[in-house]
Formats: sequence, structure tokens, C-alpha cells
Amino acid sequence: MQSPLIAVPLKTTTEADYAGPLRQTISSSYGDDPASYAAEIASLQRARQDAVKGAGSEATQRDLLYRYFGQLELLELRFPELKVAFNWCGSLGLLLAGCDPPPSSSRTRR
Repeated sequence: MQSPLIAVPLKTTTEADYAGPLRQTISSSYGDDPASYAAEIASLQRARQDAVKGAGSEATQRDLLYRYFGQLELLELRFPELKVAFNWCGSLGLLLAGCDPPPSSSRTRR
């Protein structure tokens, strides 16, 4: 006998811009030229995109999320005053500001 499974969609998010606030914080708090950190800022943006989009196997997706989370932890330690707004959209029918409703195909009943 098979147990019924309920498909729960993954949470989604919208794009977040770390570059602007991070450049401003580097300039105002440290008095350094933010242009010299362009590669590191781009790397952080890529890590977020990779973690949000996911890729391949579950193990690969998990590793991408761990990498991004580790970067966020280090960023918080280095720049505690940095504030970046981003939205997570609920997966169980919760609609938050800036989020599109989930597609109707994700709500199936048997």
C-alpha cells in the first residue's frame, strides 16, 4: 500500500541587489574605493543566483546553499551595518509583498 504524498512547492525569491549597498558601506565605513572589490561583489551576486536557481542533484543544490550561507555569515561579520532588502515568497499559499502567486498547476489534488 502506498502512502499519499503531498507536493509542497519550494519557496521562491526575487532578485536582491547587494552591489549598491555594499559599495556604499565600503566607501562610507572604511573609506576605501569600492571599485577595487568589484570581483568579490560579483562573486557574491553569483553565489546568490546559483543558490536561488539551484542546479543538478540535491547534493549540488545543498552545496550551493551552504556556500551562499557561508558568504552571508562572513558578510554579516565584516559589515554588521549593511542592510539589503530581499523577499522570500511563501510556499504554502502565503503571498508576501513583491511575490507573484504560485502557479495553479502546483495545487493538485488526488
